[in-house]
Amino acid sequence: MPRSPTRSNQGQAENGAAEEALSVGRSSTVRKALSDVRSSVVDGTISRNEAAEQVVAMVESFGLQPVEQVEPLTEITEEDLGVVCWMVVLGPNDV
Repeated sequence: MPRSPTRSNQGQAENGAAEEALSVGRSSTVRKALSDVRSSVVDGTISRNEAAEQVVAMVESFGLQPVEQVEPLTEITEEDLGVVCWMVVLGPNDV
């Protein structure tokens, strides 16, 4: 859920836990459940605080765990590039 600059401090603990929960890897089943929660917020069916509580409960029910952070790859520079292989294709009359 995007942060709302106008949200109150009420429910910050739940929102913080929900934001942490959203940082874990998730399957299509979990993404569908999160999409349903988001749709409910957009429709006005539930508040952001209720959505945060649902996300935390979802993490617990699916048993989600944080994903290990991967080191970013180094940037490729021009010096890293080179010709790997090349090929010339001749037509039947070019021989």
